[in-house]
Amino acid sequence: MIRLFLFLAFLGVAGSQRIAAAPISALAFSPDGSILASSGHQRVDLRSPEDAAVLNKIECEFPRVSSLLFANNDRLIVGGGVPGVTGVVTVVELKTKSAARSFGGYSDLVTSLAISPDGQWLAIGSADHSVVLEPLTHSTPGIRLVGHSGAVLAAVFSPSGDLVITASADRSIKTWNLKGELIRSFNQHTEIIHALALRPRAGPGPFECASGSDDHTVRIWQPAIGRMVRIIRGHGAPIFALSYDPSGTTLFSARKEGVIRRLDNDSDEILTMRAAHDDAIYSLTVSPDGQKLASGDWTGNVKIWHLGPQTLNRRN
Repeated sequence: MIRLFLFLAFLGVAGSQRIAAAPISALAFSPDGSILASSGHQRVDLRSPEDAAVLNKIECEFPRVSSLLFANNDRLIVGGGVPGVTGVVTVVELKTKSAARSFGGYSDLVTSLAISPDGQWLAIGSADHSVVLEPLTHSTPGIRLVGHSGAVLAAVFSPSGDLVITASADRSIKTWNLKGELIRSFNQHTEIIHALALRPRAGPGPFECASGSDDHTVRIWQPAIGRMVRIIRGHGAPIFALSYDPSGTTLFSARKEGVIRRLDNDSDEILTMRAAHDDAIYSLTVSPDGQKLASGDWTGNVKIWHLGPQTLNRRN
């Protein structure tokens, strides 16, 4: 039986900043936790991790930024493009705000980014139904993963870096090796899959990842062995974003109505829930130290929440 606990202290907001009407489609903390990057209209905003105040900006040549990823503390990978026209990925040097490298050749918007644990490969998902594995540290040609029949909306690498897991608007999750070969496909979701989150390793056994869908469920998977572990119901709305804490024991989900839920990864229990935004939440990310959760919504609002053992509290 799912028990719902009213948020007494699950979310305690550290700050809230909105500077533009562009939806916050991507958020990323730097590895050292000193910067929170957020998407904007033709730009990336670099924010304070304490109160979400904008400290700096990076202008982008493409009108829509849809995905962000830190390669390290001094490089930011930005994905975006023009929907239905082109997709672009740029690696930006934060010190100079200049492009160090770019990837292109996509016939639609770049929707998702993932970097392998060893930093050798970048997985680029696109609305053109493809995923491309691009080398970051050598000059070999990229490897295109072909098999989805809809836009690829999320991608993650396995902890060992030898597998890539992708999710799509075609309702499927697929597992690939680094040769571009399809290992297996999961088709249990009944609607579009918006989000994937890799569970940090908490012990031995097969690695796990979570998926969130328009079918109002979060599902937990063991992609390497082809197993769906459990279904977490009770959301009552499409799920747009997921993020684990560094311990891998807690999973946060965000739904269309602006509600954030705290989920127990080892059961189907929703521990706490809160109406955190007035509009749809499109992005979530937990800081590297596990102390903060950042959320961004359709109206361009970014909030930072301070996390406790059973809390999500906003500090203002």
